[in-house]
This record gives sequence, C-alpha cells and structure tokens, in this order.
Amino acid sequence: MSLRKKILIIEDDQILAEMYQLKFINNGYSVDILLDGSKVGNYLKTNKPDLIVLDIILPGQNGLMILKKMRKKSDSQNIPVVILTNLSQTDIDMNEHLAKVLGIRDYLIKAKWTPSKVVERVQKIIGEA
Repeated sequence: MSLRKKILIIEDDQILAEMYQLKFINNGYSVDILLDGSKVGNYLKTNKPDLIVLDIILPGQNGLMILKKMRKKSDSQNIPVVILTNLSQTDIDMNEHLAKVLGIRDYLIKAKWTPSKVVERVQKIIGEA
C-alpha cells in the first residue's frame, strides 16, 4: 500500500486539472481528477483522499453542493477541502462565508495563486491534518 498522500482534484477544466495533477505528482502526491461534480459521491464510496481541491463552478453539481453532502456523511465529513475558484468578488464574498461554515481549510482564487503556491498551501494543510 502506498504511503503517498492522495489528493482529489475536482475541476471541470481538464487542462488546468492536469496541470495541477502534474504539480502535485512532482511533489510526491498521488492524484485523482474528477471533471464532473456528479461523480464525487461514487468516488468517495470507494476512495478516501487525504485532501480535496474543489472548484465551485462544475457541471453536474456545484462545489458547495458537493461540500454540503460530504459534511453530512461520516466517511467524508473530515476530509480537508481547499476551494480553488475564479468567481467574481461578489460571488467570492458570499461563497467564502458559506464555504467556511461548511468547514473548508482554505479558499483560494485561481488568478491570485500560482500553481506552486497552491501546492505549498496544500502541503501545509496536509501536514496539519
């Protein structure tokens, strides 16, 4: 069994998701990608990632719906979640508050964080878990 920490990236932009996947793999993580929010429930039935990087705008189910469902289930309620999104400032203010109520570990704006800085932030959070 692998001792590498597993990260799940839930992001509908495949190029972006694969870029983050490569960054995390190069830093020693095992990484899965889901491009559609409706697939998260089935994934979590058989997998337990150490951390989830979650976009808010997704096909199928949006990130906040996914987070609400996760927090209601005992097997996924304690998985650390980092929101990584590019919403407008008004949407960010509203969603950041809701996401914090739902227990996210961080709320990052894609345009303000380089991939390397996102990896550093995730490493810090996984180290605290």
